[in-house]
Amino acid sequence: MEIKNYESLKLILSEIDLITPNYNEIIKLSQEETDPESIAEMLSKYCGVLLKGGHNPNELGVDYLYTKDRFYILEPRHTDVNEKHGSGCVLSSAITANLAKGETELNACKNAKIYIENYLLSNHTKLGYHNV
Repeated sequence: MEIKNYESLKLILSEIDLITPNYNEIIKLSQEETDPESIAEMLSKYCGVLLKGGHNPNELGVDYLYTKDRFYILEPRHTDVNEKHGSGCVLSSAITANLAKGETELNACKNAKIYIENYLLSNHTKLGYHNV
């Protein structure tokens, strides 16, 4: 698989704990490969990859967490959510907050998935409400 600017990308990813691309975003990292799961698996050699499932054409809302040595499927509790501006940033922030609280990467992603689903369910507009 040919990755754009592969050497630079390897250096950057080796300094990062986790990236959170969606299906459309991860494909842009490859020049040849069009399978998001294959790209995520390859990138997980350098850092964790949470492949977000909001654009997953086969399993809507199912996220995949790739670590250097494990693979996890994070099923959604709800699939009838509403699209929101900034939902990817909210998810990343929720993961970061959970990691700061001492959660494992897996638990941080699981907890953040619950948080983002509640955010996406908060109303029918493009702006969401944060409930703690």
